[in-house]
Amino acid sequence: MVGHLLKDDTGYTLIDPPMVPNLAGALSVLGQCKGVIITSISHARGSATLSTVTGANYFVPRHQESLYKGDKSAKNLVFYDGETVLPMGIKAGRCRSDRPIFNNFHIDEMVIFSREGAFVGDSAHGLQSSRVVFAPEDIVPEPDIEAIK
Repeated sequence: MVGHLLKDDTGYTLIDPPMVPNLAGALSVLGQCKGVIITSISHARGSATLSTVTGANYFVPRHQESLYKGDKSAKNLVFYDGETVLPMGIKAGRCRSDRPIFNNFHIDEMVIFSREGAFVGDSAHGLQSSRVVFAPEDIVPEPDIEAIK
């Protein structure tokens, strides 16, 4: 999983940040952290701690509130959906696959939209046809053996 950082003149926002020692300290040169957003509860890693250290709000998908195991009374915790005002003009929408991809598991996470583009966690992948598939039915497509040769 790869995290994303969006920066503007007012500071920065993290999306699905990786768990890296002293990440908050390293990022402090960029200004104030405006928010830590996860697209799925399975991408939480050290995000709650990171938001506490930076003083930023921690945004968790509202549809996954029942799965959240942290302190639900934390003052910086925000359960968000497509109507929530997010930092830096970021918008969000829910992305859910119609059919399970394996073992009755459905992709069900948030897509983050900013002026830089769409951030979809691990719910998108590129195809050889140069198209991007959102909420694919198969996360890792079968390799094209002919193309590998």
